[in-house]
Amino acid sequence: MFNLKPIPSQQNLKYFFWFLILKLIIGAITSGIAYLIDPSSLQNPADDYGILFTTFLLLIFAPIIETLIYQFLVIEILRKIKIPPGLIISFSAILFGLSHHYHVFYIIATTTSGIIYALYYLKLRPQGKLNAILGVTGLHFLSNLVALLSDL
Repeated sequence: MFNLKPIPSQQNLKYFFWFLILKLIIGAITSGIAYLIDPSSLQNPADDYGILFTTFLLLIFAPIIETLIYQFLVIEILRKIKIPPGLIISFSAILFGLSHHYHVFYIIATTTSGIIYALYYLKLRPQGKLNAILGVTGLHFLSNLVALLSDL
């Protein structure tokens, strides 16, 4: 079991940016490896629907709905039945990754993102569920915004 120290509320912004930097670095590494192995592995089906739909999906729908399902719902249920934090993070991340089943490498890349989102949620959770949801949704939004802008 590992120590999951909560984020002090007066340091929310600092930790938000640290988690964002971590997410972007790990995302770049996993995506880069996936691209080197198979460039088609990073194709997202949303890319086929035009820029407006893709923007809505990546910046509004996905951060809100995925945070509510894979961080809030999954993590809160597992916390309620007293599952250890390491298993909660793993289970949440694997479900998050599997929901992005476009390619095996895409699943791996998004599972690593899921680890970061779940860890961030759990570290914010002592400040309240809403704070944790908003923090992860914001992190997810900015991560997707960077991905969207890098595709332009």
